[in-house]
Amino acid sequence: MLLCFGDSNAWGFQPGGGRYRHDQSWPALLAARLETTLNLQAQPGRTLQAQRPQAGLLAAPQAWQQALQRAPQRIVLALGINDLAAGATPQAVAASLHCYLQAWRQLAANTPLILLAPLPLGALTSGWRQLFQGQEANSHQLAALWQQQARQWGCGYYLPPPQVVGDDGLHWLASGHQSVAADLHAQFLSL
Repeated sequence: MLLCFGDSNAWGFQPGGGRYRHDQSWPALLAARLETTLNLQAQPGRTLQAQRPQAGLLAAPQAWQQALQRAPQRIVLALGINDLAAGATPQAVAASLHCYLQAWRQLAANTPLILLAPLPLGALTSGWRQLFQGQEANSHQLAALWQQQARQWGCGYYLPPPQVVGDDGLHWLASGHQSVAADLHAQFLSL
């Protein structure tokens, strides 16, 4: 079983609104490539720790721990960008990621895990620009912090190419979902 634990891009949110068909999202495409079942634990607005409930930004540490207890064979953790929208600093987001990795080490240490790093925010459309409240510059710090955590914890690391992002500056194109699934598949084979 493949566990994909993430936010709106794992859920399949389209740049123009709505949701891709399940079989078009990177988690489903990756599970098909790996020839395994998928436990998709994805939710738009999901954060690591920081919250802004009035904007739909909610943390999920308990859900993470419950998902780890279901004995996945492979894991992709794809969270972090929404913590910036909830007002966290990049350093606070990295500290929150540290807590998630501690839970992984305690509950599923022998299960290969890849950290899918948050892409820097692009040219956000007005609604997303308002949600992220000027965090565009801070978003450029997350990939390096994720890479440091991956080295520290001995897990995989992947930063999608910037061309996967659609014209809303945040959500991924259908072609991006395909390329992310292919890249993650190759990385799992090398772990």
